[in-house]
Order: sequence, then structure tokens, then C-alpha cells
Amino acid sequence: MGYARLDGVRFWYETHGTGRPLVLLHGGFGAVETFAAIRPALARRRLVVSVDLPGHGRTPDTGRPLRYESMADEVAALIVHLGLAEAEVLGFSLGGGVALRMAVQHRQLLRRLVVVSAPCRRQGWFPEVLAGMPEPDEAAAERMRGTPPEQLYRRVAPRPQDWPLLWTRTGELLRRDYDWSSEVASITTPTMLVFADADSVRPAHMVEFFGLLGGGHRDAGWDGTDRPAARLASCLDSPTTTSSTHPPCPRRSSPSSPTSPPRPPDTPTPPSPNCGCCWAAGGGRQQHRGCCGVVVGRRQQFRGCCWFAVGSEAAVSAILLPRRSGAVSSRPGREPPRASRPL
Repeated sequence: MGYARLDGVRFWYETHGTGRPLVLLHGGFGAVETFAAIRPALARRRLVVSVDLPGHGRTPDTGRPLRYESMADEVAALIVHLGLAEAEVLGFSLGGGVALRMAVQHRQLLRRLVVVSAPCRRQGWFPEVLAGMPEPDEAAAERMRGTPPEQLYRRVAPRPQDWPLLWTRTGELLRRDYDWSSEVASITTPTMLVFADADSVRPAHMVEFFGLLGGGHRDAGWDGTDRPAARLASCLDSPTTTSSTHPPCPRRSSPSSPTSPPRPPDTPTPPSPNCGCCWAAGGGRQQHRGCCGVVVGRRQQFRGCCWFAVGSEAAVSAILLPRRSGAVSSRPGREPPRASRPL
């Protein structure tokens, strides 16, 4: 672990384990701690590289606006700097947008891509999620003092006083319109999309996104020979609970409102220092679902896509293992699958 100085960015990164490289990109207002609970399982058979994105965690502000495209370039430069050939990249939420841009801008560096709870165009979010995006002003940042993401930032950032700057830059990023549909349609990197049944991303967009990657256009066939290279994981919870990776924004709902149900009584409240981007997406601790289970690391707390993506070694294998030997993509130009093998 340590810093890498690259073109004006003093990147903080941590490495764990050995094997094929897997790069983890956290969500907005998060840090490498987002994946701390599941990192040991991932590192058993992989070289896991956790990165603090520009302005987040221990990586200081670069003096430039946050943009998905520029962060993708910067993470790609880090991958080259570390000599990671054909890295697999998993990005959650804001980090999922960065990972997706890497597949567009630096596809030669990626072996596989996992995008968790992130759309390929801004209108893929539900309207109420768009309305609840962070306001790009320091007054709003001050109102977030004492929340878990602010506490994490204050604990690890080289300049804790830059919290309002991070809030403002992130708000500006999240309120910028984008539509990467045409570029996504040209991605050749084997990609898995992971969503939950009560995600902040519209289900119609999940299907649209998958279709752009070549999925959902035809039956895979009895032997799977026409299965697309891309995969879509829509993760469901039990009949009595709902999977959600981004809790409701506190400015549009409250714990007592019908749209913001309290946490199930049998689900322990996550310790606040570890809640990271879940809280930043807009929820009190009683509202935590989805990625909170990941950052806390308790099996009974795992919900939806995060449980699937990183909740157990078997679930990790489901994402990162190649398709079974003999399957052929129905999409022209895609590289033939490699034979399945242990992680």
C-alpha cells in the first residue's frame, strides 16, 4: 500500500493477495474501506488492488473537476504504472461509471468488467434519485457533517478540511448529463452488470444496458451456445425484504415515510465508520440496505447485488469465472470464451 504519483494525481492504492489482478473502485464519497470486509475472500486467489479515486479517501484533490472520463484515464495510468496486465475491474456506483469508461477508453487493459449499480446514461436513474443527487455547494456539505462518509473522510484524508470541496465536485459530476449508449454498444470486454430488485437504476434501463452489450436478443439455446458474452445479474432478496443498493435520499423521504421503511428488526445496524457511499447516497442507518452488507461483512446483512458481487467466494466466482467451455457468443467480433478454471 502507498502512493503512486501520476500526472498530477497522488493516488492511494492498496494491494492484497497474489494472482490475476482485480481492481476495485468504490462509490461516491467512499474509499478503499468500502471493500474491506470482503477483500480477504477476494485476495485468496487474486491480486486485489483497491484504489481511492481522485479527491476521495487518501487521494488528495487534483485541482481539477471530477469527470468519469478523466478518472478512467487516471486509473488506467495507475494500472500501467503497477504493471498489471489484463486487469479485471469491478466498480460500484460512481466507481462503476469510471470502470465503464475504462472499457470504452482503455479496453486493451481490461480482461473483464463488472459494473455494479450504475447506468450507462444519466436518465437510467429513477427521477427521484436524480432529484436527490448532492447539491454542489458547501452549505450542503456542512449539513453532512457527522455522517459516516464525512467521518471516514475526516479520519483518512490528508486534508480533512477539503470535505466541502469533495462534496461540491461530486455534486457537479453527478448533475452533469451523459449518454454513453453508442460507446457501450462497441465494448468488446466481457462484462457483467449487477443490479438489485429495488436498485436506484430503473429496471427498464438495466435491460436496455444489457441489450447494448449484446444480451437479451435471443434464446441462448439448450446448450448455451448462443449465450452472449455479457451477463446480467438481477439479485432478489427474500419475500419479506427488498434489495436496494442506494438507500433513499433523506431530502425526499424520512425514516417514518412510506417510501423509507425501517430496517428489519433482525438486521443489526452497521457500524457507522464503515458505511461509506451507502450513507452518502442518502440514508440514515435505519435505511441501510444493499452495499451496507458488503462493507460490514456479515452474511445475514447482505442484500441484492452487493451480496452477489462480493458476498461470498462462490458469488465472486460466479462473476469472475469465464463462461463454460464450448459456449460461443452470438455477437460478432467478441473474443471466444476461455475454458473455465478455478479462481
